[in-house]
Amino acid sequence: SSSSHATTSLPPIPPPKPSSTPCTAFMIQTQTGNALLIPHSQ
Repeated sequence: SSSSHATTSLPPIPPPKPSSTPCTAFMIQTQTGNALLIPHSQ
């Protein structure tokens, strides 16, 4: 194994910027590497 990081065939997701994200919802990356779409209720 040449790759030391365990990736599940998914490209690295860069941290979402507050300015780039829509006001309706923003995407956050969890420790598991899954991108969750959280509605901006507050």
